[in-house]
Amino acid sequence: MVDLNTASVADLNRLRGGGAIGRAIVAKRPYTSVEQLLSKRVLSRPVYEKIKDQVTVR
Repeated sequence: MVDLNTASVADLNRLRGGGAIGRAIVAKRPYTSVEQLLSKRVLSRPVYEKIKDQVTVR
């Protein structure tokens, strides 16, 4: 599991199915839930569905 609030851009870019999403995720920190990737309009729903089981917020 990769923490959205502490992972590096490189770690986020390595998520299966995500592509080059690291910079967008880092730019909208901090997160209180994984679902904020959608509510903050960071990722599209198809990309979110591919990575949601690989990420967490601590």
